[in-house]
Amino acid sequence: VFLDSDCLEDLENVFDIVKTETKALVILMTCHTLSRMWCAGEIVSAWMNQINVVPVACEDYVPVSDPFLESLRSIWAPGQLHTLAESGISLEKILSVYRQLRKVRTIKFDRTASPTLHRDAVDRTIRRAMAQGNTAVERSGGRRRAGTAFRPD
Repeated sequence: VFLDSDCLEDLENVFDIVKTETKALVILMTCHTLSRMWCAGEIVSAWMNQINVVPVACEDYVPVSDPFLESLRSIWAPGQLHTLAESGISLEKILSVYRQLRKVRTIKFDRTASPTLHRDAVDRTIRRAMAQGNTAVERSGGRRRAGTAFRPD
């Protein structure tokens, strides 16, 4: 398991790790996740490389709307967009992937729920992350890490 906060000193390589060493990307969706440029880069890297993406929606997550997508045009500074572009991730790719992400079934995760409900959500997440046939790994026979998780905030 790789946690993106393990590589805070070398964030540029996080996108490569997602592309080359990840079998499934588990996205802990909060009200802030999709507006963070590094999260956007990791999500796009996974999606464009046919990595199994498993969105886990926390209680404060608001599903992607057209107004939210339009707001992304002004959320990131030009330097941040340039940094993403250096890794082949354009704002248009982010918008496209986020539109497609709306169609992916999320797993609900209420951080204030009981331990039993937490275990149930974790079990469902693991099953979806390890599902056969959802990633390029099974098709290519490549080796990848067991999963990726996001730091929520």
